[in-house]
Amino acid sequence: MKQTFGRSRFPGWFRMGAIMQLAVMAAAWLLLTSCSFVQSREVTISPASASEKERYYQDESFSREGLSFESENFLRGNMEQVDYEKNPVEALHKLNEYYAISDDPKYLRIAADLCRWVALDSGDMEFAIRGHLSALYYTREVFAAWPDHDTTFSNFASFRMMQIYNDSCRGIFSYLKEHKLLANNSFSLLDLEDRRYFFEKPFYHLSVPDDTVEDFSLCSDYSVKALMQKNRQPGVGVPLVGFLAPQDTHKILKSPRGLTIPVTLIVELNGNDSDDMEVRLDYLDTSLEETAPAELAFLAEENVPLALDFSTPLACFLNSLPDRNLISVMLESDHQEENSGLFLIEPYQPDKIPVVFIHGLMSSPNTHGCR
Repeated sequence: MKQTFGRSRFPGWFRMGAIMQLAVMAAAWLLLTSCSFVQSREVTISPASASEKERYYQDESFSREGLSFESENFLRGNMEQVDYEKNPVEALHKLNEYYAISDDPKYLRIAADLCRWVALDSGDMEFAIRGHLSALYYTREVFAAWPDHDTTFSNFASFRMMQIYNDSCRGIFSYLKEHKLLANNSFSLLDLEDRRYFFEKPFYHLSVPDDTVEDFSLCSDYSVKALMQKNRQPGVGVPLVGFLAPQDTHKILKSPRGLTIPVTLIVELNGNDSDDMEVRLDYLDTSLEETAPAELAFLAEENVPLALDFSTPLACFLNSLPDRNLISVMLESDHQEENSGLFLIEPYQPDKIPVVFIHGLMSSPNTHGCR
């Protein structure tokens, strides 16, 4: 009787089919565990380009480049003896003379517009900050001399002043952050006309203790991708992202790293032309019901909307979460105990009613954040 060893009992075509099946299964596994559509992170952020930063503010303005038609026509047609491009300080002195004679706020508006143009056109940050401080001063003077002004967006002159004010706040914030002066209250700066501005201790109206905020950044510094709905409102102030330090777990609630709060920056200015000016940066948590407390005189007027951005802070938080593969999470559920539970997506506030979102098996809490 003939005996053979090492020979398979299965025909060749069957062995080949089994190998192909295994190869397809392996490829499918690699595909599912590496492709982005099964990753938990959907929303991403990246540093915004210069053009993206400008586009962020385009919804708030009619034209962000150069002077307004009113300012340019007057400076070119009525002040031929003064070259405002080469000597803006002399032009400001001339505008103040016109205002002293006529008491017409138009000259203050042109002065504010000129200071903004000087600040944005300058490549020297030290000179630009002087322009921003002067623009802040003249916008305040415009609203003070214009008691019956219309602060709605239907009034172009009022809208333009809010735009100049916002640019000043943004320039002042960027300068202070670059020089690590945001938390400092023992320094002073000069404007274009050598008025001195003393900076006071910042004012915080936040939903969390002041010392839990590690940093503030401009919302316009980020480019947000894949956030399906964006919640923004143009108005007075500059939207910021407030980055929080790691929070302690509150009972059964887990607090992930990277929590953020939506903040709007307002710059308060006190004093008159003959005295030194006092400047204070106010950080307003826009998630609070009382966003503008009584201390803020600038917002005491009716119909002054506050600039809001809830989307960028949320995107920054979602981008900080770990990017986990949902297939692996589903198949290795025994190893996910530390990642299960109730997670906060904003700082805990005991006076608020919680809303609980429950996600599916092959999903994550991130799913609710990007919708």
